[in-house]
Amino acid sequence: MDIVTSVLAVIFIMAGTALGGYITYKSNKESNEKLESIEKLNNEIERTGNLNKELNFQIKKTGNLNIDLNNQILDISEKNKTLTQKTIELSELINNVQTGGNSYCIIDVLYFGDNEIRYMLRHKGDFNLKNVSVQIIDNVKQQELLQNLGLSGGGLKMDNNIESKLKEFINSSYYKENFEINSLKAGTGKYLKEFKLKNNQKMISLDITIYAENGIFREKIRHIDILGERVFASELRNNKNEVLEDSISKKFPKNEDGSIKWNYSN
Repeated sequence: MDIVTSVLAVIFIMAGTALGGYITYKSNKESNEKLESIEKLNNEIERTGNLNKELNFQIKKTGNLNIDLNNQILDISEKNKTLTQKTIELSELINNVQTGGNSYCIIDVLYFGDNEIRYMLRHKGDFNLKNVSVQIIDNVKQQELLQNLGLSGGGLKMDNNIESKLKEFINSSYYKENFEINSLKAGTGKYLKEFKLKNNQKMISLDITIYAENGIFREKIRHIDILGERVFASELRNNKNEVLEDSISKKFPKNEDGSIKWNYSN
């Protein structure tokens, strides 16, 4: 081998070595760049994952806040319902106190001995009553006055005095009495009148109207003597014609249909 050939061989060897080194360098550089890109991508993926976690956490937190807010709204709504109900109850109580609510009065006929009688107005209910007044019509005395004036029975005659007799009857206080009580406290009573029956009187027949702030009440009272035994019937109705109280003796006369014979006379 001559010198030229040896030199060329050396040059080729050096060139090959340099080219191999360059290729290795370039390959390593590209690998490093790819690794860096992969690492950056992984970092972005990890960052995105963390962002998603944070987003999910915020969504969950917002959901919990919404649940808590809804619970607070429901709690406020229930409190409003309770407050509204209490307001209604308080308004009803105030109205009942002012008007007397469902309270009412009733008249009792009390006997002291055989002939002494007392009318007692008795309060029933929880609330005081205001503007109470009572009108009592004594049907026995009413019939007596009609007879004395010649306005009852088959002997009734239309004469010139009929108008004055009717006026006298209508305006008479003999059979019709009015009592002004004003107010009556719950659980109390008040005597209205005390009198004696006539010796031969065997019947008490009263039609009573009781006026109060909360309504009008009508009461019927009948006491009659049947063969020496006193039997009675009483009934109290409100302005809706509902029976509030009644008390009927078993032996009190009745109509064929079983109803009370309120117009019974001895």
